[in-house]
Amino acid sequence: GSAETKHVTSAGDVMSVQGFIECEHPNSRLYEFVGNMLLKGQTATPLGPSHILLRGAQLKNTQWVYGVVLYTGHDSKVMQNSSAAPIKRSRMDQTTNVQVYLVAMLVSQNNMSCFDCHC
Repeated sequence: GSAETKHVTSAGDVMSVQGFIECEHPNSRLYEFVGNMLLKGQTATPLGPSHILLRGAQLKNTQWVYGVVLYTGHDSKVMQNSSAAPIKRSRMDQTTNVQVYLVAMLVSQNNMSCFDCHC
C-alpha cells in the first residue's frame, strides 16, 4: 500500500475517499504501467506495474484488500496480449490437402480437354 491510502482500513473509509486515477490507455504491454492516483487534498501518487493486478491474478496470505478496476473485458492487458491459437496441421494433413488439390486440377483439366474434343 501507499502512505496516501494507509488510513483506508474499512468499507466506510473506502466510501469517503475522493479522487481519480489518471493512467495510460489500454495496451498489451503486460509488465509496464504508468499512472497517477490523485486524491482530494493530496499530491499525485505515481502508480507503476507493482501497483496493479492483472486479470486472473490471485492474492494469497492477505486477509482483505480494496481496489479499483481500471479496464475490463477486451480492454484488459491480458485480453489485448492474447492471440488466437495457431491452426495446427500434421504433415499428413498438409500432404493430403496438396494431393486433393492436384487431383481436382487434373480432373478439371481432363474435363476441359474432353470438352474441347467434342466441339
